[in-house]
Amino acid sequence: MISGFPPGDIQGREHHLHIILTFRETEPGRHRVRRFRPLQRCWVPCDDGYHRVFYRLEGELAEDDSVMTLRSFIDGEGEALVLEEIDELARHLVRLMPVLRLRDARFMRRIHNGTVPHSPQIEITARQLDFLSRELVSHPQKFIGRSDPSGAIGHGATA
Repeated sequence: MISGFPPGDIQGREHHLHIILTFRETEPGRHRVRRFRPLQRCWVPCDDGYHRVFYRLEGELAEDDSVMTLRSFIDGEGEALVLEEIDELARHLVRLMPVLRLRDARFMRRIHNGTVPHSPQIEITARQLDFLSRELVSHPQKFIGRSDPSGAIGHGATA
């Protein structure tokens, strides 16, 4: 979902990315287990009795092609939690959730080598990444190859 841009602001939409990843404990109270303790200040109680972690990533492409990235953990209203060690917490979250480490070599190799083709191929690659993202949300077992016994599961991303 793209929002927050005035109608017709195509450049704004092409230069800004906003993703919120939501993780929910599998059973109420499961967020208290030892492996999740480093994230204890990130868990947000919700109306359904479950606790969730909301992790927000924002990227902005500058005119000089540099990218500014902002990371935050947010509450249920979308306000940033006051945390000093955001990068450390994000690294812990990535270690817990294998799906966040997903790399598809067909695309990542081209990106790292700087050989991402221009124009029509970029559109094809974007569609392939979109398809992979949808498959990841619909069928995560295809990508991680096992159910996650950790007690937390990824519940999707919005962009």
